[in-house]
Amino acid sequence: MQSQCPRCGRLHEVDEDAADDIGTPPCCDPNGTNGLLSTVSESPAAEADLPSTSNDETAEQPQADESIPAGNAATPIPWEERRGFLDLGAYWQTTQGILFHPARSFAQWNPPGDMEGALLFLVVFGSMGHILAHYWLMFLQNDMAAAVGMPGDWLGFGLFALKAPFLVLLSSLVSAAIIHFFMFLLRATSHSWSKTFAFYAYLGGALSCLQLLPVAGIFITPVWGLVSSICGLRELHHTNTWRVIGAFALPLGILLVLLFFLALFIVGAGLVALNTLLES
Repeated sequence: MQSQCPRCGRLHEVDEDAADDIGTPPCCDPNGTNGLLSTVSESPAAEADLPSTSNDETAEQPQADESIPAGNAATPIPWEERRGFLDLGAYWQTTQGILFHPARSFAQWNPPGDMEGALLFLVVFGSMGHILAHYWLMFLQNDMAAAVGMPGDWLGFGLFALKAPFLVLLSSLVSAAIIHFFMFLLRATSHSWSKTFAFYAYLGGALSCLQLLPVAGIFITPVWGLVSSICGLRELHHTNTWRVIGAFALPLGILLVLLFFLALFIVGAGLVALNTLLES
């Protein structure tokens, strides 16, 4: 006959004469001395009722967030922790990170969340750099003008200084819009356009310190800015280098194609006008 273990639910074949003397079955009795002959089958339904041997407390423990690599916790941009309107210490820390370690900086920093801080950084320090760049250009022009006896245009320089905040703001808006649009087409964006604009605001303010280099800063700034843009945008949007480079190359290629067709149109119109004059 068969008997079911009251503990685990397993079925065992037992001797009818020893049925009244059944003690703990071998499956639950470490000694196994109860007159049972053998285990013949295991009930799936009974096995389903077995208590789980897993540690419930361990299963309920929260899992670590694997999306953030260990030792690479995001930190805020130093300028967003500024102590005042002109915190030069926070400015230098932000500038140093963007110019010398753009990839590492924007891989560890949170996406800029303080748009007011980004605008302030751009308008104040970006304007200073823009004014310095114009001053060095005027300095070169004055040297050439002095050689031919022409006076310098200091009134024009003063008017340019007043327009500088609007110019840097407009240039950053246009740059961010164009690059973000082409990055979107290449499926290389993971943040909104406002984050891209905040990046360009911080980049524009950081590049201004290069204008402290007399004249040379005018030529160094575009190259350094391009490299920093590629590295920084790659990490900010979590994409690869080639897609960011493509976002810069596509508008340039489109512009060159448009200029080529414009040149063909001008040349063609000129030839038609010249042919008409010759026939007349």
